[in-house]
Amino acid sequence: MMLALAMAAGRPVLAQPSAGGGLADGRAVHVFGDLLLDYKVKAEIGTAPRGAPLTDCSNAELFCSRGKVFRFVLPKACVAADKARPGDVWTLGDISTTVLGRRTVAVSSHDTPGPRLLLGDVKRPNVVFEYVPAAGIVGVYVDLVDGRDLVAAAKGAEGERFSQMAGRTDYRPRKSFDSLGACVP
Repeated sequence: MMLALAMAAGRPVLAQPSAGGGLADGRAVHVFGDLLLDYKVKAEIGTAPRGAPLTDCSNAELFCSRGKVFRFVLPKACVAADKARPGDVWTLGDISTTVLGRRTVAVSSHDTPGPRLLLGDVKRPNVVFEYVPAAGIVGVYVDLVDGRDLVAAAKGAEGERFSQMAGRTDYRPRKSFDSLGACVP
């Protein structure tokens, strides 16, 4: 019944975390292209021959992930996420995530509507996350081969400029139904 109501309203059907929850709550399995994240098993699969360790380091105010590719901090509250602008930084322990730029156009017509923030960390320049606050991380740009500085390219990026440049890298869209780091109203 709820699925039918959500579909009729034209909204994407996404699992929302509880206010005090973390990334390891619920099913805790997420797929981005050929990368699989399993927060229960604590493994990021697809980034190394046998996978890499993955930890949910979330607290009451921030979502936090510690993995090889999926290393980020995001605000849990939509109020904070919706106000994010390029240059803003979220930090928890040794993990920081910077808002690098904004995109207004989705990669695909099937993507969640709304402005997208490009997020990254200068310490890991070959990874840039595409984030929609209400939907969480919707895709990740990763250059595991050439190690190009995607973070520098995404800084201050508007419109499609970053997508055109990064198109040569491997964009991995979210394939699973559950959201990863969606803000809580």
